Amino acid sequence: MALFHVDVLTLLLSHANRTWCYDNFLNHRSMKAADNVRTQLSRIMRRFNLPLVSTEFNSPDYYLNIRKALVAGFFMQAAHLERTGHYLTVKDNQVREPLFTIAWRAFACSSGNA
Repeated sequence: MALFHVDVLTLLLSHANRTWCYDNFLNHRSMKAADNVRTQLSRIMRRFNLPLVSTEFNSPDYYLNIRKALVAGFFMQAAHLERTGHYLTVKDNQVREPLFTIAWRAFACSSGNA
């Protein structure tokens, strides 16, 4: 019996018109870019005769692998809090401001509370 496997990106892109992305808090351009990267990687793997392997949906590692992929994608933005009160990026020790602070300032400015 053949196993029909649909990954999350394929499912999202099958419905990825701009309105659907907006309604579900997804960036349409980022979805298209992710699809392009996936297409390029699968093409490279086929060219070098590498197996395309996915974790089965019923596997206990299925959601763990998704979480690992998401965390790996955000690694460049990871930072730690210093004693001085500012954040340094893990990769290159650059000073960063927490995203919630940036978001709060944007909200305060747009609502006239700044």
